[in-house]
Parts: sequence; C-alpha cells; structure tokens
Amino acid sequence: MKDSAISHFRTLLESYFGAGWKELMRYDEYSTREYMKFVNPKYSDRLMNYLETFTSALNLYDCAPTETVIDSLDFEYCTNVK
Repeated sequence: MKDSAISHFRTLLESYFGAGWKELMRYDEYSTREYMKFVNPKYSDRLMNYLETFTSALNLYDCAPTETVIDSLDFEYCTNVK
C-alpha cells in the first residue's frame, strides 16, 4: 500500500529525474503520514500505523515524502532491474 502511495514519484524519478524531483518537492512541506492521509487516497491513522510498524522504521512516516521515496529507491529494486 505504501508503494502505491509513492509509485508515481518513483516512476517519474526513474524516467525523468528533473520532472520527478519537481513533483516531489510540491509535497516536501508534508510528512509522509500527512501526505498519505490528506493528499493521497486518504489512508486512516490505524492503517498508516500498521504500515509504518511492519514495512518501515519507527517514526519514518514523520519525515518528508522525499525521504520515503529516496529510501524506496535506495533499498527496493526498480521494476526494470534484471
């Protein structure tokens, strides 16, 4: 579920870094938690706590979406890696 919340950023950054970075910076003032709650498909607090607990490190959702997306690019394989 977290992946679906940030996948459009990943796709843009992988394909058109400048455009992807510009789009990501539009949401830099939010935390990942705020982004997922208000900007994206409105995940509930309970669901976000679950996702953070089991797919991330404690308090990472309090960081900007930029950090979440960059961490995703650093530690998860891109779909086109062979």
